[in-house]
Amino acid sequence: MALISCPECGKEVSDRAPACIHCGYPLSSAAPYADFRPITGPNRFTVRLTARPAYPDARSRTLRALMKELGLSREQGIRLLEQARREPVPLREGLTEEEALALLEVFRRAGAPVQLVDGAVPEPPQLPSPVPGDALTFTSVVFATLTALVIWSLLSLLFTGLFG
Repeated sequence: MALISCPECGKEVSDRAPACIHCGYPLSSAAPYADFRPITGPNRFTVRLTARPAYPDARSRTLRALMKELGLSREQGIRLLEQARREPVPLREGLTEEEALALLEVFRRAGAPVQLVDGAVPEPPQLPSPVPGDALTFTSVVFATLTALVIWSLLSLLFTGLFG
């Protein structure tokens, strides 16, 4: 790994970095949409499930819609809903605008978070998804804070007893 100088701020960064870590200046010569190939024609629309519905009744209505509209079995529908917890899942691709809007309405009435994607328009670059298990939970933050307060209290008692 070689270090190069950022043309914007002049600081050293890795030659493999897509952008300067100090100022954010883009270093890679490839544009974010360089590999985008627009889909032309009337069958360019995709309907995708962007997340798993939050409420149990919406999940069951969405599962029924998946079974009825897409012809999935119950097990396939459950797997698709679980997959949607991690990333958007295409429900149907290659639709006309009218077909896509009709399918979108069916899933919206079921309470599903769905999205219409036009193949002629590039999507913005996505950030990589975080690795599960690396984030601090609320409970771990509270526990760490309480532990720090207990240690601070014990140390303050110790030092006031020794030097006070």
